[in-house]
Amino acid sequence: MSEAFTSRSRLSDAEPGRLIAELTRLDRTDPARVDELTWQWLDELGKAGDVTTLEAIFLMGAPLVQRAGLTQARYLASPYGRFVDSLLRWGLTRWWQGHRFYDEGRRGISNTPRQFRWVWRLLFPGYPRPSGCRGEEVFDFRAVTVADAKRPEHRVTLLDWHLPAGKMNRWITALARPVIRWFVWDLTRSELVGLVGGRVILARIPVRIPFTRRWRTTTFYMHRWLTDDPSSPSHQVSANCPSRTSSEELQ
Repeated sequence: MSEAFTSRSRLSDAEPGRLIAELTRLDRTDPARVDELTWQWLDELGKAGDVTTLEAIFLMGAPLVQRAGLTQARYLASPYGRFVDSLLRWGLTRWWQGHRFYDEGRRGISNTPRQFRWVWRLLFPGYPRPSGCRGEEVFDFRAVTVADAKRPEHRVTLLDWHLPAGKMNRWITALARPVIRWFVWDLTRSELVGLVGGRVILARIPVRIPFTRRWRTTTFYMHRWLTDDPSSPSHQVSANCPSRTSSEELQ
């Protein structure tokens, strides 16, 4: 095994391109270990506030492989300093769990614990919040492959938020849809890439600088897929997840 994986030195000290190459080789024989190391690596970089390295790693990722299931999310870092990061990490880990992808990964919805549903009520007043696999589900999206906002030659997965037909009053939906599409395409984006093996996801939220076509990265976060392995702590959650919820029945 590579010295980078066995020494006492932190993974975050390694050169990103070299570490990605070593993880890719290890993925042929031990994908579970690769997922563990990738998660640890990104977590170290996030706690160090190293957005420059996270940006470089993001450019090494590829659009998500279409897959249905639950993801567990964790906030990583922003360019705004460790104090802001500590507040965001503390808050987001409590009221946002991640996403549930369905329709073979083409569509999805965000998950929140029931005890924090008031956050969604403040953010999205009037938006339906059906019960889901782990609390309430709110804010639907489509997963589409597009050009990176900052590097057009790089392809990413964009979460194209949308209001499914029939989920809300059709007049409200007709009025809200163009505003939401402008927001997620031309103001701020949620861009995701899969790293080695595609099982750990690195996500970036860039915001367009007003009156320009330039984009600035605001935050990074990461996801990992929850498995159906009976020995996994997440098995009970994903096994009890209904195959369809009211958010899908209205599509």
